[in-house]
Amino acid sequence: MDNKGFTLIELLGVITLVVLITLIVLPNVVNTVRNSSIKVDDTTKELIYDASKMYVSNHIDNFPNIKNNKYVIRIDELINDSLLSSPVKLSNNKEIGDSLCVQVNYNGDYLYELKENCDVVFISKPNLFNGLLTPVIYDGTNWKVADKDSEWYDYYNQEWANAVILKNNKNVGDTVNVDGFNSDIYAMYVWIPRYEYKISDAASSTPREISINFISSNTTTPSEGYQINSGFTFGSTNLSGIWVGKFETSNTTSPTGALNCKNEFCTNADNIRIVPNVQSLRNNNVSNFFFISRSMGRSENIFGINNQVTDSHMMKNSEWGIVAYLSHSRYGKYGNNNYTGANKEIYINNSSGFVTGRSGGAPGGSTPINGTYTDQTSTTQYVSYGFYTYDDYLLDYSTNDKGSKVANKGTGASTTGNIYGIYDMSGGAWDYVMGAFADSSNNLWSGGSATSNSGFTGKVGASGDPYTGVTFPNSKYYDVYKASNGTTMTQNQACNGEICYGHAVNPEVQRWYSDYSSFVSATGPWFMHGGYYINGTTAGIFYRGDSAGYANTYYSFRLVLTES
Repeated sequence: MDNKGFTLIELLGVITLVVLITLIVLPNVVNTVRNSSIKVDDTTKELIYDASKMYVSNHIDNFPNIKNNKYVIRIDELINDSLLSSPVKLSNNKEIGDSLCVQVNYNGDYLYELKENCDVVFISKPNLFNGLLTPVIYDGTNWKVADKDSEWYDYYNQEWANAVILKNNKNVGDTVNVDGFNSDIYAMYVWIPRYEYKISDAASSTPREISINFISSNTTTPSEGYQINSGFTFGSTNLSGIWVGKFETSNTTSPTGALNCKNEFCTNADNIRIVPNVQSLRNNNVSNFFFISRSMGRSENIFGINNQVTDSHMMKNSEWGIVAYLSHSRYGKYGNNNYTGANKEIYINNSSGFVTGRSGGAPGGSTPINGTYTDQTSTTQYVSYGFYTYDDYLLDYSTNDKGSKVANKGTGASTTGNIYGIYDMSGGAWDYVMGAFADSSNNLWSGGSATSNSGFTGKVGASGDPYTGVTFPNSKYYDVYKASNGTTMTQNQACNGEICYGHAVNPEVQRWYSDYSSFVSATGPWFMHGGYYINGTTAGIFYRGDSAGYANTYYSFRLVLTES
């Protein structure tokens, strides 16, 4: 028997044949796998696209609403609206909801594209209340009337929607003077869209990005690990967003005069303004501030606000938290790449004259600003007019005259780090908010004593003595922080027995940036926020303290507009 094996030539021939067969067969195998993968992806995508089409149909009032006719639908929005089941995975094992979104382009028809990290952001369309509010944009020098159907905000680039109540009609493209009492406007507001949020490691005092997902008013159950601030619910209405006064509130007649406003029909509400470069309204108790804000919506008001449709009210504590958290997300100053490190904190308004929209040019305000328009050579913390205007002009140290522009110094005091944000949320005057203390039996506290209180009927002081004033308003106008036993406050159980999620109180953002932190109690039953001009580095958007609710020249307030 011949046991001869393969010769070298024969072996090489076999190897060559195998290689040739492999080269012929392998591409077909690869294509089969690839085509199978595509088929799986296409099937999943079709499910997503069908759900997206239904979503657009259900929320048609919000489309179009983003610059360049592009819109984004987050995948978990589809899940929350029960339009898509979860979990569903693509062939690359990417699970629906993991940074995936559908970018919707509109060019006479809606086109859908599944993407990762979409470059535009879906937000609930700002409610202009049938023309009450006029949208405005900034061209680098002036505010101008915007076309509401075109590009006038971009939250992805920290450009929040701004709108004004005009004194007289203007056309698209017209310049709008917003500065001072002789301006073209009565008030200026900024839109805060409805969102859910998540703070990682909530027990830490180290400031960090707050994760934000914008959601529609139909979304009432948050995604896993997220929370929805109770301030986005107004009575029984789930809000798509809130309009917040861009500056602290002011008064054309006197910054410290008594309002004497005890109901919703105060005629002196016509003197209220929300504009920059004026002194803020102060020296009134909480009830006066509240009722003057409600009186802006009486039937004969000059503003055009109808409280039956558009609700004007004093900011609640939860609404302060809504602004604060958005400011510390990628969509606020925290996400603005013009600022790094400690400068991501909102700069203080260091005007000891309480001028609205002013800036110290740094979180604490104690930054030397030597130059043509100042003789300041030391680290003075505050001056009468502040160091910079809201639109970045350096101020004369003693005359309030504008000098040159210095980028990001004035706008660093806004919640976006640019001119589109909200001002006076650090320093200036303390801001009272509608957030009140109650004992464990649900008795509301009016103030610290019979002579130092909010003006509302309720208990006062450590002993809980009765005080008779004006009746507390409907419960939708204030947040209640309830003691756990008698008047003993357990902060982590102050909101229906649990943490007050989103309210900028314990424990979520406590002591961020070393901002001062205290809680309401029987002797100090009202929340105040932001600090005031003299507080330096302890002031800030996460500053929160307690007060008796009484009239004081260091206390102001802020206005909010919502659906009624």
